[in-house]
Amino acid sequence: MMLPDEFRPRVYLDGYPLENLLQRGIARVVMETVARSCNDIDYTIGTENPLLYEIAGVSFHSCMRDRNQAGEFSRFTRRKKVSWKLSSASSKFDVYQSAFFIPCPELEIHQIQYVYDMIPEQLPDIMGRWGYLESKRKSAAIEQADTLVCISHATRDALLAIHPHLQTRIEVVPLGGEHLCRAREPIATIVHAPYVLFVGHRHAYKNFEVVLRALASTFWPPELRLLVVGRPATIHERLLTAFYGVRARIDWTGYVSDDKLAELYNRASAFVFPSLMEGFGIPVLEAQLNFCPLVASDIPVFREVAGDGAVYFKPTDPDGLANAVIQASNNRSSLIERGSVNAQKFSWNRAATKMIDIYKASFH
Repeated sequence: MMLPDEFRPRVYLDGYPLENLLQRGIARVVMETVARSCNDIDYTIGTENPLLYEIAGVSFHSCMRDRNQAGEFSRFTRRKKVSWKLSSASSKFDVYQSAFFIPCPELEIHQIQYVYDMIPEQLPDIMGRWGYLESKRKSAAIEQADTLVCISHATRDALLAIHPHLQTRIEVVPLGGEHLCRAREPIATIVHAPYVLFVGHRHAYKNFEVVLRALASTFWPPELRLLVVGRPATIHERLLTAFYGVRARIDWTGYVSDDKLAELYNRASAFVFPSLMEGFGIPVLEAQLNFCPLVASDIPVFREVAGDGAVYFKPTDPDGLANAVIQASNNRSSLIERGSVNAQKFSWNRAATKMIDIYKASFH
């Protein structure tokens, strides 16, 4: 039931992740939590560019974000003069929330900052100069925030390893995966196709090359192709597939709709998630909810999110990945059942409820 207006916290949420295709996962977090909490929270979303994702039940405010001469968002300091004001919107707000480290334009308002991962800080050699600049910008935003929302306990631990003095500011809000829950067939009737699925970005920390090396391994089942969902192959990736001799065994789908992706999960022999590091890993739950055997790198966050509903492998071991694919195929029914049970521990509704509690605590 919708709360009376006088009890509904008024939240100004910067909508940067909704304006571009680079933060698809972050946009998903914003969309799913806001849509499920907007009856209890009076949201206004600040936007500078046309939205690529729509959310019903919220207000929008046209804003101009402050940038330096290089076009980057300004560093976060309380003394920085900014080019827009919350007071220019239609009402006064109780909370300012950033989903992507955007500076708060006013100082006295309670600030909430999502923290998705600490990958640039933990893998500086892999993330390069972008990671260095991102770390500086993120660190300043984290220090400025009154409440930090981490999406997993693994992310919380990584954050505290770098900023131990912020322990009392942190809340952990695990994510969900039911936005992609399309499969309805009983487990025994699922007919899987001869492919292994890879979904999402293929940045360096995503460890895509180990999948190519596994595909070239003598341990990889010869009947299984690799199906890659996401952006088209880059020139570098095509050169790598030729180098490993696997080009003819890979299908690139490009981006697909949610319904199509659910179908691809549902019919796959397995889904591989080989990342060196993640903040949560929404595709873990997408796979488990769509009756897809999960093969994941053995890293703390996947142990936290996937539980016993996955076959794990050392992320630097391509033969280990190939053997994990075989193990997942040989134990398909039991792995799917364990994954389905595990996925019920997470939901967007729980995430939204936790965010409502955080807003109300900030409001009072």
